[in-house]
Amino acid sequence: CPIAVADCLGALLRTFHAGVLPQIEQFLPEFSRMLEGTPNEKRIAICMVDDIIEHASEGGATVKYLQPFLPVLLANCAADDEDLRQCSAYGLGVCASALGQAFGPAAPQTAQVLLQCLQDPRARERDWAGATDNVVSALGKLLEHQAAAVGDSGAQLGAFWLSFLPISHDKDEAKQVHEQLVRFVEQRDARILGAQGEHLPGIVGVMAAVLGA
Repeated sequence: CPIAVADCLGALLRTFHAGVLPQIEQFLPEFSRMLEGTPNEKRIAICMVDDIIEHASEGGATVKYLQPFLPVLLANCAADDEDLRQCSAYGLGVCASALGQAFGPAAPQTAQVLLQCLQDPRARERDWAGATDNVVSALGKLLEHQAAAVGDSGAQLGAFWLSFLPISHDKDEAKQVHEQLVRFVEQRDARILGAQGEHLPGIVGVMAAVLGA
């Protein structure tokens, strides 16, 4: 059962990290084949990619996977499937935070895809809430960990990110995103606060909503 195998490999990665990559790589041809399969097979394979990048990137061990798998994450993040958008957006956020400067050249295109997802009319619909929460989270990670690569578009992206807060459907992502908002405020990040602090009332409203939830 592919999902059971993926779960087992994910557990190994969370425990042994990059040390288990040589063994994990034996399964990559099968997961690559699944990326061409049904939506459910694609989802399982993308989640496996997410786990590899998230849990085994110490010392740049997973940078080599960026070239083959980044196009997959970008394409499926923009896909007309909520589950595929959710797991692909999660993976893009993981890449932005775990791969450091190696991800820099991909940051502008990633920002564009995430922005397009949030501009999708379905982004604020309940049925797409899980995907949207992960897109918002990925955009925040891009702003935090790829600031130099995002460059001048940071203010626009920051305002757009803030406009989707608070998030609440995906509890794990919500906790991370709202903690990230606090970090941005503590750092007096003008991309989030606004050049003249014009976003402060909205930020206070977000924090009040989170505390009252």
